[in-house]
Amino acid sequence: MKLSAFLALAASFSSALAHSWVEQLNVIDDNGTFVGAPGYPRGYVPRTKPGFGDALMVHLLPAASRSKIDGTDTLCMPSQQQPGTNTPDFPSLRATAGSYIALKYLENGHVSMPQNPPGKPEGSGKVHIYVTTSPSPDTKLVDVLKWTSTGSFATGRLLTTQDFDDGRCYQLAPSAKSVQRQKDFPDPIPGQTGPHEQWCETDVQLPADTPSGSLAMYWVWEWPTIGAGAKDETYTTCMDVVVGDANAVKAATPGKEITPQDPQTKAVPSFKQRAAGTDAAAPPAASGAASGAAPPAAAPTTMVTKPAPAPPAGTPPAAPPAAPNAPGAPAPPAGGAARATVTVTQMVTVTAGCYGGGRTGTPLGPVPRPTGADAGPRRYSEFRA
Repeated sequence: MKLSAFLALAASFSSALAHSWVEQLNVIDDNGTFVGAPGYPRGYVPRTKPGFGDALMVHLLPAASRSKIDGTDTLCMPSQQQPGTNTPDFPSLRATAGSYIALKYLENGHVSMPQNPPGKPEGSGKVHIYVTTSPSPDTKLVDVLKWTSTGSFATGRLLTTQDFDDGRCYQLAPSAKSVQRQKDFPDPIPGQTGPHEQWCETDVQLPADTPSGSLAMYWVWEWPTIGAGAKDETYTTCMDVVVGDANAVKAATPGKEITPQDPQTKAVPSFKQRAAGTDAAAPPAASGAASGAAPPAAAPTTMVTKPAPAPPAGTPPAAPPAAPNAPGAPAPPAGGAARATVTVTQMVTVTAGCYGGGRTGTPLGPVPRPTGADAGPRRYSEFRA
């Protein structure tokens, strides 16, 4: 790619930051290679379809008129609310219980230019993967955010929480991160020259006890604005995975190949660690919202300083001890060490409870809630500011 074309691409890229959704799912074998026929979200629309626009695949919560999610926010966009709506061209993924799966998406600048716009969290936000065998078209986001890693398949279960940034992906951009990753992780299209962007992935493992049949899977990406102008910004993609035996997976019929197809054939090396992540340091959104409870403030770390015991009454205050061996400093008693006043500092860490994601602890008390148009459940972006 010529430099002028690259700079033109970067200029258009930075002026119109797009958003992300799951494009494709792949089973990962034990060696990290993508195997079998890929799967797609419900109601998938390829980027090559005439008239395609982000609105066909983007589901952003809350609505632009609010800064906080609330109990009216439906988890899935209208075209993805009904399970089993995939077409033969873009079928659901087939996998076995215990399989590792990569949910692949374009980062669209959220990784390569993480401060565009400013105030966004490290790692480009958090992705949570939830599953259930009992999906409902009118499921609300705040209800799903209460699911935990110990929940049943029928009531809903959290499988993983991990960074949006998988540590490898990039879009072609002039930023330092993109340029470095293009060198470290080249991803050329076979038979072509020039760079090609590297897709991101969220990695998840289906539990060994996953029942056969259709399993609804929800990709929930939180990308809030932190600090001044704090607001929620959550994106979701809803899909189904058909769980069966290995023979059924091998016999899966591939759908239509999307263009441009990601040339990457292997998952990130850390796919198993990412799939196992619970990421307790960054809780998901305030899942107590449905009951009207506000989540606690962030857990503070308190420093407590304890002075040495006070001398008996009537004792003149002692002068500060001179530095050892300094001129005028008293010699230490024979056979003993010099005496000095000592200040003892203790570090006390107070752990607060976090709502959602199966995290436990003792809440420290409610955070003051907004009122009026800004009212709504509290999000992790507010108590991580």
